[in-house]
Amino acid sequence: MRYFLIAFFLFAATGAWAESRDAHLVKCLAAADKGPDEQIQACTAAIDSGRPDEAWFVYGMRASAYVAAKRWDEAISDLSKAIELKPDDAIAYENRGWVYEEKGEIEKAIENYREAARLNPDFERAREDLARLRIK
Repeated sequence: MRYFLIAFFLFAATGAWAESRDAHLVKCLAAADKGPDEQIQACTAAIDSGRPDEAWFVYGMRASAYVAAKRWDEAISDLSKAIELKPDDAIAYENRGWVYEEKGEIEKAIENYREAARLNPDFERAREDLARLRIK
C-alpha cells in the first residue's frame, strides 16, 4: 500500500506524543500494526476521549485505517475533519486527494493536490500528483 499519511505517523515520534498521558491516544497509534478494524476502534475511542489539541492527528490516523480497509468515504470524512481542525495541513489535503483519486473522482483529487501545493510550495509529492494527473 502507498505510503499513506506518513506525516501523521511522523508526529507520533515527537516528544508531545511520547509524553501524552492519554492511553486512548497511545492505543490508537499502537493499533496501526494490528489491522484496520482494531485501529479504527482504538482511534474512535481516542476521538471520543476529548483531546481537542490532538484530534486532527487522530482523525488522520483513523483515516489511514479506513484507507487500509478501502472504506474511501469514511477516510474522506475523517480527512475533512482533520482539515477542519488544522486547515493549514498540506499533507491532509494531499492524502484526501489521493483517496478521491482512488475513488475515480479526479477533479476533486486535483483540487486537493492544488491546495496542498499552495499551502506548502515545497511539497514535492503534491506537485508530482498534479503532474501525474495532467498526463492522464
